Amino acid sequence: MKKLLSLLGAVGLISTSAAAVVSFAHAPEIRNAEDNQEEGKTYTQNLAGLRDLIVDAKVLGQGAKSVQAFAELKKEIGEAEAVTQLWTNEKDDLTIVTAAITKLQLAITKFNTDSDVMANKATLGTRITNARKLLDDNSHKTASAKSALQGKIDEANNVFEDATITILQQSTVNESITILQLAMITFAQSQDEKADTNALQSKINEARATLANEIYKNKPVAVIHQLQEAIKLAEIVVEKGYSKHRNEQVIVDQQIDILTQAIENFVNSNKVKANLSALTSLISTAQLIQQNHKSDADWNTLQAAIGRAMGVVTAQPIKDKQDDVNAAVITLQAAINNFNNAANKLADVSLLKTTIDQAKTIVTKPVDKLDANWNTFQIAIANAKSIYDSAPTINQQEEVNTASNTLFTALLTFLNSAARININKIIANGTFIANIANNREETIAAAVAAVLTSKSMTKDTDYTISVATKPVGEKTKVTLTGINGYTGTAEVTFAIAISNIETEIKDLVDEHKYATWNAEALQTEIDNKLDNPGALKVVLVSEDAESGTKRFSITANEKFNYSAYHGSIEVSYQFDEDSKDEE
Repeated sequence: MKKLLSLLGAVGLISTSAAAVVSFAHAPEIRNAEDNQEEGKTYTQNLAGLRDLIVDAKVLGQGAKSVQAFAELKKEIGEAEAVTQLWTNEKDDLTIVTAAITKLQLAITKFNTDSDVMANKATLGTRITNARKLLDDNSHKTASAKSALQGKIDEANNVFEDATITILQQSTVNESITILQLAMITFAQSQDEKADTNALQSKINEARATLANEIYKNKPVAVIHQLQEAIKLAEIVVEKGYSKHRNEQVIVDQQIDILTQAIENFVNSNKVKANLSALTSLISTAQLIQQNHKSDADWNTLQAAIGRAMGVVTAQPIKDKQDDVNAAVITLQAAINNFNNAANKLADVSLLKTTIDQAKTIVTKPVDKLDANWNTFQIAIANAKSIYDSAPTINQQEEVNTASNTLFTALLTFLNSAARININKIIANGTFIANIANNREETIAAAVAAVLTSKSMTKDTDYTISVATKPVGEKTKVTLTGINGYTGTAEVTFAIAISNIETEIKDLVDEHKYATWNAEALQTEIDNKLDNPGALKVVLVSEDAESGTKRFSITANEKFNYSAYHGSIEVSYQFDEDSKDEE
């Protein structure tokens, strides 16, 4: 008994006054909806009543209450149980029992009225702030993309502002975070507003009207094809849907200039070329093909085939090269078939795992992103995965949360990082650069540098040069390939000095030593063997009948860059009496 009195006295339950006894007889009723006690239930002020109260108190679960509140209740239950085990003076004194009943009832009431522990919404609040900033920073996105993200922000904000969500519904908060993050990623990857192509479409319509004009119905097939190809290239630019945000309007405007020049060339030209319609049609078909799930290797093989076919078109071969054009059609069709038949590429926890999975959806580096930004993003994924793979314990939760936030920030940073510049924004494909002395690589590099240095571009830093082998009679072609901060390729052309084929011209002259050899005959030989028909104009400069000497001038037709050469030379010819019989 002394031990029990000592225990209860320490917590202020012992009183021998009449007032205390009366107050114990009128202890407050316990009302608790959670343990299903009967409404208005009272307990007898004896040992049996105390035991009944202890049984009812033990039914209470922690629920959404704090650990501390539940521990305080358990402490009071333990103290009441100690009374039932040690008190034995029921016939003489109920003071200790009634005090224990009152104290436990008060503890139960306090536990039931304590505030619930609410769900942790800190990360959700941060994500909502992130998403709103993402919307503000990307006004160039389409209206539908902005509306979709705003909808997910509103849904997340409803959860964030719901004051009834307790720790028992933490999963609802976590799910809202995951959904909002995915919506942010989808938004960041969505398309931008498109560049204005109305003027280009008008120019396309003008070009088509020019083609259909009866006054041009007798134009050579090659000339017609050249304008058709320019129209198709312009239509591809329209279909590409270039981004207004990335200042790709310049590509559209540049194509307007190119098509305008093509119309002018069509109206003013009269050159018979090979029929390129089948090849250009197939190139247009091939350029509409998307990589989708095909491998990078198969995609690159197809792009290379398209590039080779475009090279044939850019060369503008003469009618005598029709077989080569037909072969290019067969080769490109085979490449398309091989690509279409190639196999597709082979294709879920905590918030950190979800964020890692979301980051890994970017499988390969987009062609318009810099290697340095891509590498920084990959390091962030590796760091987050390292923490996840280490099976972190609960005491490391802050580290896990930090890793998730860091990775998600790295993901958004990468998606919004600077894009590489398409080299075609700087120099158009098919541009004629200049007349040059020869087709040596250093001469070509200097001519290209003269154009691109003013554009702040440097060889082997921003672009590389690839010089194609130049057949006699064709323009010198060079492929400029963007590197580092630039992407894409542009094929440009040059005309070399006619002196580079002076030997070949003299050989043609010396092959014929008869008196009737004249400018018309030499013109035919040059047209057939050295350049496009009429590209090199032969004129008889002088003739000495007595000595049998003739002097010819050969001059390149530099209008519309028709000839592969520029400038002029003169060659002499002397009639050989011994070759009379060959006439």
